[in-house]
Amino acid sequence: INAEYMGRDIIGNISTSSIRSTSNKQINVELTQRYPMLGGWQSNFFWGYNLPLGSVLENKDGLYRLTFSFAPHIKKLHSESVEIEVRLPEGASVVKVKIGKQTAPFEFKRTELNLDVVGRPTVVLNAANIVDPDHSESLYVYYTFSVFWMLLEPLLITTGFLFCFIISMIYVRLP
Repeated sequence: INAEYMGRDIIGNISTSSIRSTSNKQINVELTQRYPMLGGWQSNFFWGYNLPLGSVLENKDGLYRLTFSFAPHIKKLHSESVEIEVRLPEGASVVKVKIGKQTAPFEFKRTELNLDVVGRPTVVLNAANIVDPDHSESLYVYYTFSVFWMLLEPLLITTGFLFCFIISMIYVRLP
């Protein structure tokens, strides 16, 4: 799987990580603290990744299904709180979110990125006290999406450049 990984600690980067692919399309991540943790100390970290859509997205009659694991499969990891944010394409409408076979409660917010007109819908799921074997189920996000929204940004950029060229042509021809 060709993916982009991001990881950091609360105060920067106090850990060393290595990432490698295995022959059965799995990713092994080794995360090691640079400084020894004394008894009772805790370390908070952020771990995120971007995946190519071909491996996790299916389209059936205009209904898209995004599928990935609910919790990271990290051995010997206990998470007091986990927040999963799934950013969908601009213009998508969330139909439902499932964890395994159960419908999951989720928060909805808009995230604005470069050139977004109305912002991207973002599904936010929160969970507490996660232990890897307990939450190895898949997370499914079902949504609808119109091709119009995919063409909107290029149309806006083209229209902006065309407007600038027309204004410059008028300006040059003025006496």
